Amino acid sequence: MENSFRWTVCEVVDDGCELRNKYPSVVCQLLYNRGIRTLNEAEVFLSPEKGIIYDALLLPDIAKGAMRIYNSLLSGDKIAIYGDFDVDGITSTSIMYKGLKKIGADVITHIPHRSQEGHGLHIPFLEDLYKQGVKLVVTVDCGVTCVEEIAAFKRKMDFVITDHHLPTGPVPDAVAVIDPYLEGSQYPYKEIAGCAVAFKLLTVLYSMLGRQDEVWEFIDLVALGTVSDVMPLLDENRTLVQRGLEVLKNCKRPGINEIMRLSKTEKSSVDVEDISFYIAPRLNAAGRLDSAEKAYRLLITDDEVEAAELAEELEALNKERQRETAASCTLVADKIKGHEKENYVIITGSEEIPVGIAGLVAGKLSEKFHLPALVMHFDGENAHGSCRSIPEFDITEALGQCSEYLIHFGGHSQAAGFSIEQKNIPAFTEAMNKIAKEKLENQDLRPTLLIDAVADLKDINIDLFETVSALAPFGNSNQTPLFLTTNVRPQEVRTMGVGDKHLKFKGIQGNTSKEVIGWGYGNISEDLERPVDIVYTMKINEWRGNRTINLLIKDIAYHQSL
Repeated sequence: MENSFRWTVCEVVDDGCELRNKYPSVVCQLLYNRGIRTLNEAEVFLSPEKGIIYDALLLPDIAKGAMRIYNSLLSGDKIAIYGDFDVDGITSTSIMYKGLKKIGADVITHIPHRSQEGHGLHIPFLEDLYKQGVKLVVTVDCGVTCVEEIAAFKRKMDFVITDHHLPTGPVPDAVAVIDPYLEGSQYPYKEIAGCAVAFKLLTVLYSMLGRQDEVWEFIDLVALGTVSDVMPLLDENRTLVQRGLEVLKNCKRPGINEIMRLSKTEKSSVDVEDISFYIAPRLNAAGRLDSAEKAYRLLITDDEVEAAELAEELEALNKERQRETAASCTLVADKIKGHEKENYVIITGSEEIPVGIAGLVAGKLSEKFHLPALVMHFDGENAHGSCRSIPEFDITEALGQCSEYLIHFGGHSQAAGFSIEQKNIPAFTEAMNKIAKEKLENQDLRPTLLIDAVADLKDINIDLFETVSALAPFGNSNQTPLFLTTNVRPQEVRTMGVGDKHLKFKGIQGNTSKEVIGWGYGNISEDLERPVDIVYTMKINEWRGNRTINLLIKDIAYHQSL
C-alpha cells in the first residue's frame, strides 16, 4: 500500500528563530510554515483584534476613483455599477451598490449573463447605459482587460475600474484603474479579491465624508467573496475573513440567513468550510445556470419574504447544477477515456457541456489527474473555455503564450477563462500541449501534501488541538494543519457507512492509542495487517461529555523502516 500523494515535510524551525523564545515547538513550527518569523508577526497572526489592514490609499488611482464618485454625488449624476457573475462579482456589486445608496447616490447595476455576454464590459450594454443617462461606470471584479470597450465610450462616459485580475496588456484609459496587480502598485499584498478592492474604494470614499466607521457593515460580504474566490487566507485576507465571519455569526441580511437555513449551516459557528461547501455553491448556481441577478438580489434585499423566495430558487438551481455537473463529467470521461495521460494538459469540449458548468468539470478533471484541464462549451463557430490548473503550472501565463489563437482570455494562475474560434482549436491544443510538456515533463505530478510536522501519538491531545484552532480560519495557503505519525499499528479495524465506504480503526504507537477515521478508505480495510504511516488532521469527538481526539486520514501507506 503506497501513498497516493507526495509527502513533503516542512523545513524544521531554525534553533535561532525568535519564535522559540515564547511558543512551544509545535506552535513555532506551524507559525513558521505560514511565513511567520518574528514575535510581532506571530502576535498579529494569533490576535484577530489586531490583524492586518493596509491603507487603502496605497492602491493605484484609488484617490482619483473616490473623488470621481464623490463629484457624481455632488452633481447627482447617474452611476452604473458593472459586475461579474461569480460570488466575488456579486458580493462586489452588492458592496458597491449598498455602499453608494447609503450615501445618497443615484445608482443602477448590471451583472452580465454568463452564456449570453460573458465576463467583462460589453459595447451593446454600454450603449444602453449611455442612453439611460449614465455619466459614470464603476466596474467591480472586472474591467482591467477591457481596453477597447472603454476606449469606444471614453467621450461619452467616465470609467472607474476596480479589479484584481492580472492585466494582460495595456491598461484601459479610464479616470482610475484600481488593481493591486498594476505595474508600480505600492499595495503591500496583491492577492486580495475583487470584493476587497471594492470595499477599499468605499473606505476612501466614506473617509472623505467622515463616515469611515460605517464601511465595516459590508465586511461579511467581503468574507463571502474572498473565500468563494479561493484567495489565500494569509496577511490582510486573513483579517478581512476573520472579521467578516464574526459579522456572519450575527448576520442581519435576510438572504444570507435564508441560505444558511436551507443549507443547514449553523449560524453561530459559520466558518470558511461552510462558505466553501454550502453557501458559495448556492450563490454561484444562479450565474452558472441562469442569471446571477437572483443571487445578487438575495444579498441586497431587506425583505424577508423576498429573501425566502429567492433562496428557494437558488436551492433548486443548485440541485440542477449538481445534476448537470455529474452528467457533464460522465460525458467528458467517455470522451477522454484512454487518452488521459497522452499529454500534460487535458483539453476537451462539447456543445452539450453548459458554459456555466465547464469550470466545475475542469476542476474535477484537474483534481483527478493532477494536470491542467481546459473544458470548452461549443457555441456555433466559437467555443468558450474554462481552465483549472495545478500549482506547477500558471494557466493564465500559458494562455498568454497562445494568445494568437484566442479571441479573449483572462484570469489567475490556477483558474482562467477564454474564448476561441473552433477552427483554431487544433493549433491552440498543439501549442498548449507543447508549453505544458516543457513545464511539466520532468516533474513528479502526484499532488503534494505539505506536512506541518512529524508527531508521535502521545503528543496529539486536546491542548494541541486548541492551539492549532487558534490558526483558523483555514483555507487556501493556510491549510488545516497536517501531521505525520509513523509506525502506527492498526487494531480493531472495521468499515462503516453505506456500502462499507469508510474506515475506522484504533491506531497504536507505544502505549498510546487514537481512533483513526478514513472517509472513503473502506476498500483498504483488509490490507491493514502491518504498521502504517499516516498523514492526518485532528478533530474533536464529543460523546456524553467526554472529548477525545480523532485522526482524519489524508493519506496512508505501509511503514517504511529506515
